[in-house]
Amino acid sequence: GYGVDLEFFQPITLEGGESEPVVVASAGVANRDYRTLVRAVQDVPADVRIAADSAWFPSAVDIANDGLPPNVAARSYGNYTGLRGLYAKSAFVVVPLYPARHACGYAVIAEAMAMGRAVITTRTASHSNFVIDGETGYYVREGDADDMREKILRLVNDPELARRMGRAARERMEAEFSVETYCERMEQVIAATLPDKNP
Repeated sequence: GYGVDLEFFQPITLEGGESEPVVVASAGVANRDYRTLVRAVQDVPADVRIAADSAWFPSAVDIANDGLPPNVAARSYGNYTGLRGLYAKSAFVVVPLYPARHACGYAVIAEAMAMGRAVITTRTASHSNFVIDGETGYYVREGDADDMREKILRLVNDPELARRMGRAARERMEAEFSVETYCERMEQVIAATLPDKNP
């Protein structure tokens, strides 16, 4: 189970309307395949902004700022408020992952979806069950820059599709993955392990 703070991470309408050019966000450091993302977005008509830090893992990623194409920038966004601001500016979020048999990217995926953003992420052996392929975002093949590029261009070129998927993503988080729902599930699990007090 997992729960996301739906009050902190909620859809935000920025003053001035949609940004130009399109902003595509990515975030996190654990198991992130940013090399594939960078290959996928070369010459894509979008500004790609990577929040390359984590509160949970050492801040080391597989790319260097001095070798990035001009439409890509990676830096720290400081804290969760800064990260939330990045999600708010973005049209959608990409979470590229290396193959893994453990959970990776769950927090970023859940936060972005709670913000009403479609998510493109890698389908790994232990991929999250948050994204519904074709409804709240897309899964892409591991290490496949062409597949990732095709999905990114699909959303860049169809802003209404990105918004529709984002609304569906928020609805999914509200229905199944709020902190409150998570706590209720945990309470049920704990209660099931307690001895019956009524003989």
